[in-house]
This record gives sequence, C-alpha cells and structure tokens, in this order.
Amino acid sequence: MTLSGSEAERVAILRRFRCMLALFILGLVLSGITSFPLQRELEALASVRGLERMTPADAGNAFDHWILTVRDGLRETYARHPWLAYGMDWLAFAHLVIALFFIGPLVNPVRNIWILQAGIIACVLIVPLALICGAIRQVPLGWRSDRLLVWHLGCHTPLLLPSIDPSSCKAAQLSDRSGVACPAVGSSPACFEGKTP
Repeated sequence: MTLSGSEAERVAILRRFRCMLALFILGLVLSGITSFPLQRELEALASVRGLERMTPADAGNAFDHWILTVRDGLRETYARHPWLAYGMDWLAFAHLVIALFFIGPLVNPVRNIWILQAGIIACVLIVPLALICGAIRQVPLGWRSDRLLVWHLGCHTPLLLPSIDPSSCKAAQLSDRSGVACPAVGSSPACFEGKTP
C-alpha cells in the first residue's frame, strides 16, 4: 500500500523515536548488568592495560591512576566489608527497573508521555547530583563530565524529540482507520493511537 506524504512522515517520526528510545533502554540495561561484577571488570581493565602489579602512585597518566585508585578501593572495601557491594547490586537492579518503565513509551508514546516527562526530569537532576556529590566523593571532574555527557545525550535524543511532545504526538499520530501498520510492530497502528491518557 502506498503512503501519502504526511503518513510516510508520521511513520518515519515514530520509527526514529522508537529506535532512539530503544538505544536509551539498551544503555540502561547495559549500565545495570555491568554494575554487578564491578570489581572483576576493574581487575580485567587493569590487566588489559598492563597495570595488574602497579599502584596508583606508579601510574603514568591520570586515566590509569583513576583506574588503579578505584580498583584498589574496591579490593579493600569488598575484602573488609563485602556487604557494601549489596548497595551496588541495588543500583544495578534500579537501572534494569528503570529500563522496564520505558517499554511503555516504546509501545505507546502518547499514552505513556508521563514516563518520558519523568525521564527528562531525572536526566536534568543528574547535573546537580554529579557536580555536587561527585565533588564531595572526590570523583575527578573528567569522569563526572563523562557521566553528564551520557545523560545529556539521553535527555536530548530519545526524550526531547518533537514527536513526544503531546501536541506534536497528536499531530503525528496514526489513525486506526488509516490502515498503516506501526513500524517495529507490524500489525495495528493502535500503538500510536490518538487517545489521550
């Protein structure tokens, strides 16, 4: 079936939105999964860089110094107080739970617009958290800047697309009567229906 220009544009908007939100969800899932074996990952990274027998004082650059500092900190903490790693487990789990919430907007962005709005607020709040708490915890500015960049992109790509604004969504919605299948769903366009929450 041939689509009109406006219908093709609507399909393209929805496909673009879903692809970018799927990448955002994937990032949350990977962040969660990789937070469980944190010490092993630091040990492996230090080994790959040939730092396994070195201390932070022996590091030749700021990157290696920070890797060794975190590795040694995890070694000492987990050896003496292994229960502290339980907090990291909950942090990892939280990432996975947050990712689950974004499945709703992936299926129906109009009905679940409130989840996207909450996500935008969360991304904005990352800025003061990283700047204030990062300084208190003595995390180098470079590493905080990296985290700020990740969440800045997370906020401005999948969450601030014009297609997720309620008025834009309604303008770009697909009607059940159009007979146009939703991208990535392949059956009914009801996933992007015009019904308000």
